[in-house]
Amino acid sequence: MRDMNKLKSMYVTPAQMKLLSNSIRTQIMYVLLSEAMTAKQVADKLGESPGNVHYHVQKLYYGGLIELVETKEISGVVEKYYRSKADSFELNVSNNDTNLVHYNGSRMFAYLKLSQPELQELMDELAELLSKWERRLNVSPDSVEIVIDSSIILSKNR
Repeated sequence: MRDMNKLKSMYVTPAQMKLLSNSIRTQIMYVLLSEAMTAKQVADKLGESPGNVHYHVQKLYYGGLIELVETKEISGVVEKYYRSKADSFELNVSNNDTNLVHYNGSRMFAYLKLSQPELQELMDELAELLSKWERRLNVSPDSVEIVIDSSIILSKNR
């Protein structure tokens, strides 16, 4: 079992951040923080199908976000044990990167370069947009309740 005090932060590319924007991948990363597991073990722990979890484990592995730490051969079957490389991730962008927005249907991620006045304008527009939707009274039978949680993280200039 990994010492939770020894976890580290990792700089990631926009492509890696996009991989992390998927909810099942986020759950997989969390499970693989404390100990190395096979895709099957992760699937069992999450109550997901082994095939689905294996697919996402491969995406995370080839995306450089998890590492293969051990292989065991048992009755001719090779078991691969993976572990998360870090417990937190910070976007590493160069000055050549422009505005990056990723949306996968349930999660949205954006990297924007804004001045302080532009940041204030964005915050005002987001508040206005959310207020507009909050005021809607025509709830239909097929309406679903959602929660929007947003964070704005000021990154250091690189």
